[in-house]
Amino acid sequence: MRRLLFILFCLPLISFGQNIPLTEKKLSPESEKLKQQNHNKSLAMHPKNQIGYIFSPVCPWGLNYHHFSHERFGWYVDYKFSWSMANSNYWPAFERDFVESSLNKTMTGNQVLSSGRYTVLNGGLSTRIGGDRNSVWIFNVGLGTSTEMSYDEYSPDYSNEEKYRDYVRNGGVSKVNLNLGILRQTNSLISWQVGFDSAGPGINFGMGFTFD
Repeated sequence: MRRLLFILFCLPLISFGQNIPLTEKKLSPESEKLKQQNHNKSLAMHPKNQIGYIFSPVCPWGLNYHHFSHERFGWYVDYKFSWSMANSNYWPAFERDFVESSLNKTMTGNQVLSSGRYTVLNGGLSTRIGGDRNSVWIFNVGLGTSTEMSYDEYSPDYSNEEKYRDYVRNGGVSKVNLNLGILRQTNSLISWQVGFDSAGPGINFGMGFTFD
């Protein structure tokens, strides 16, 4: 009898419990958007190490290297130069000892610049500024030196005519250089970049090869 009364008492409670609807906790639109953004960031491409060729109209030869030990920040160096060793408007430059000892010429005190031929060395920091799972955009800024080739003018004692003058390369004229650049890496091995040097060379372009 007691068991029957217990069963009859519990049946309504069991039935009531089954009728309680299950509720699912929903996130607010802002929370959903933030969750999706965090998910996209986790899938985004990270910067890779790379080595590349870089050039400008006055420095047609150059190399650069970007290194990333962090998913966002890294460092880089670049070096650009011209092959030419002398001013195209003058005879090729000679060794100083040859001009002074063998040709018996003396320095006039004039210094001739090499018509825009430079050697540029830069170093600085890089940071990821955007991208998705297929590509990444990187901004770099650095400082360096830009040295324009220059030559000491020599002339014989007996004549100061142009045809008798010779030129010896000196240390050049150096200036502090600000280097800026944008680099785009993709899932392929090839990357592209454009940059700017404040002292002399101006806009430069580059193509690189990425690796892990």
